[in-house]
Amino acid sequence: MTLGLIGGSIDHARRAVDAYRAAGEAAGHADRLRVAISTHFYAAGTPEAARDVYPYYYEYLRPKRPGGRGFTISRAQFDAGTAPRMALMIGSSEEITEKILHAHQVLGIDRFYGQADWGGLPRGRVEESIARLAGDIAPVVRRATTSTEAGVSS
Repeated sequence: MTLGLIGGSIDHARRAVDAYRAAGEAAGHADRLRVAISTHFYAAGTPEAARDVYPYYYEYLRPKRPGGRGFTISRAQFDAGTAPRMALMIGSSEEITEKILHAHQVLGIDRFYGQADWGGLPRGRVEESIARLAGDIAPVVRRATTSTEAGVSS
């Protein structure tokens, strides 16, 4: 199961994971149950630099025409969504590492899918963010998780 999380707390997703596991176990598939989360991702060198992407995030989510799909997100909502234990994986490498490890602990995730190219982010920022995932975040997450099935994907 892959949960798409673009808001709220990681802990809030626990009910869905528990229901999935209960149904899978009841059906005799306990050994094949996998859980992933997919969310918006941006890793920067500092927390402040990461939060500088707010204008891009706002643009990505806002309705593009009156009555169109999308929603507006205030700066305060964005900042709240990037806080510890919240679903948005936007922050420094260290912040995101802690959030992924928290999701592993609370939800038992086996995979993390980071949506890295959103809102018209400049190509260089996307490339730097992916490099941080590959070079800084994923190795720490892999070392910290004991399951041989745990991994990080982008």
